[in-house]
Amino acid sequence: MGVSIYKRGKMLYIKYEVAGKIVQRSTKLEDNPFNREMLKRQVVPEIQRKIASGEIEKEVVKSKPFGWYGNKYTKAKEHLKSWHDVNLRVVWWERKLGRNRPVDTIKVGEIEELLEKKAEETSWRTAKVYLSTLSGILKIALRYEDIRSNPAALAETGKHVKKKVEPFTPEEVQRIIAAADGWYQNFLATSFYTGARPGEIFGLMKSDIDLERGVIHIERAVSRGKIATPKTELSVRKVPILSPLVPYLRKQLDKNQKSLYLFPGEDGGVMHGIHSTRKRWLGILDSLGIERRKPYTTRHTFITTMLKSGKIGLLELAQMVGHANTEMIVKNYARYIRDEHLKIGRDIELFGDVSSCNS
Repeated sequence: MGVSIYKRGKMLYIKYEVAGKIVQRSTKLEDNPFNREMLKRQVVPEIQRKIASGEIEKEVVKSKPFGWYGNKYTKAKEHLKSWHDVNLRVVWWERKLGRNRPVDTIKVGEIEELLEKKAEETSWRTAKVYLSTLSGILKIALRYEDIRSNPAALAETGKHVKKKVEPFTPEEVQRIIAAADGWYQNFLATSFYTGARPGEIFGLMKSDIDLERGVIHIERAVSRGKIATPKTELSVRKVPILSPLVPYLRKQLDKNQKSLYLFPGEDGGVMHGIHSTRKRWLGILDSLGIERRKPYTTRHTFITTMLKSGKIGLLELAQMVGHANTEMIVKNYARYIRDEHLKIGRDIELFGDVSSCNS
């Protein structure tokens, strides 16, 4: 392959091969007869000379390292609330692929192998999020013309199979709360008896607890040690305080005299987040011989138990847990109450005494 001139859009590009690598570079010149002739007479011969001498090979073969593009990507995402998670995924790829590795040496096959391992550890849903991050990094390399195509865009993934979340039984809930102590016991009780998200509970201030009216005001959430708005607009809500929760809230209010927050961190400020309690959570489940589940299962347990109780309607429950409507409740939890309708009494007079009409 020689050195060729071609048009892309309105601009002229030069294309040639060095050490088995196809190089395409913009000349930053518009396509017109004058510029084509100048490139043909001056630029092309110079490139041919450098190729022959081996001078250009050193420039071309050494593309920018993968980490350079990783930095560009994370900086572009600094405005996002989820930046910390984005950065963790970038660091993961840098560790697996090599931060100093030339970006043009990354292959589709190895990306797929890494994704399969990630899916085994987590799920294909998570693995696809990681793939999206990698694709975003490599798109930048594509724009800088350090790669000819995006290998992440060619990588194939498995099908995500949603894992069924099994709630805790009432007996397991009692054992879990009893096995905890101090503020963590009060936190778990609040989780199980309100169905609030962990971040919402860590965002509670003492002033949000109204024991006299029996209401908890959920107005903020904590993520990675920072105060944020709740997940959705409807997540700002009032939650009734169920009677079994009252003593735990009283204990926590009495215990915590210095901080504004109901469940503060060691410095009196906000707790970092649910990840900081992982070891304690898993330790309790393991000690009780209960199958490991995510802390978020406290929320699922509350919703399914409330549904089975038959003491609250779907709309009321959706409002209580901060869903926009009943759709999410029905979609995710209908299987737990599939036969509950068969438990109703049979002696319901829907239309009055029909027999009297026949006499």
